[in-house]
Amino acid sequence: MKFTKKMNRKFGVEIELSSGDFSAMQTEISQYNQGVANDQRWTFKYEHCGREIVSPILQGKKGLEALETIMKIVKRNNGRVSTSCGLHVHLDITEWGQQGTETLIENAKRFTKLYAKYEDGIDSIMPESRKRMNNQFCYGYKRNNHASENMGVAGMFEKIDAISNYSQLKDFQNWSSYGSFRYSKVNWYAFEKHSTVEVRHHSATTQWKKLKNWVLFLLGFIAVAEKRNTIAPVNRQQTALGCTMTNSNYANERLDHQIDRMMKLAGADAEMKQYFKSRSNQMR
Repeated sequence: MKFTKKMNRKFGVEIELSSGDFSAMQTEISQYNQGVANDQRWTFKYEHCGREIVSPILQGKKGLEALETIMKIVKRNNGRVSTSCGLHVHLDITEWGQQGTETLIENAKRFTKLYAKYEDGIDSIMPESRKRMNNQFCYGYKRNNHASENMGVAGMFEKIDAISNYSQLKDFQNWSSYGSFRYSKVNWYAFEKHSTVEVRHHSATTQWKKLKNWVLFLLGFIAVAEKRNTIAPVNRQQTALGCTMTNSNYANERLDHQIDRMMKLAGADAEMKQYFKSRSNQMR
């Protein structure tokens, strides 16, 4: 995957693991930490599903190289994941806040719209445990406090447009049975503590290729939110596809169209496009 300028945003990851030689993993990570600056050290802690590896603030190619090194440690020590584990990516939006509350909210609303619009396409690359509303730790946009209205994307956009402050942004997806609204595919609560938006959608993984492509996609995708008038009309997909297909074919064509649009928005190269298309076809 070609690294582009808009992928240079700072980021962080939280990698949950269900099993493996945790003692050896922790030893190797501690040894790695001895050779880097204090602010580039990784932490290894207990988590509900087993253990969690938390990155420092990462950026650019050096950040990806550090992440790849840690993933090699995980693989070397038989790291495993289960459906109770997740992969969380924090995307730095410090500059949004520095530019003022209005910029923060408007950019956040645009990213929320993008994610809501392309949620089905993004779902298509996930295992069943992370699709739609199937996971209590990463609820999506298909159900919220307005679920009874059975709104489409257009209705969801209207609700997002009505957001006028950070409190409303945080609480937009307020349905968690765990009493915390942060258990969403896109969690804006992270901004208060880390000046980031946390994307909790992806399944846990020990595969470097899968992790790298997901991080690069998010770095490219969120950059679109900083530009005005970049979100396509909500009915563009349906208009482009027409109505002559069977329901099954229509669904697949719609997902293919979403993947193409997502890749274009994220600035993906041919290699990344092929990865996501193959992944989407595999997981349908």
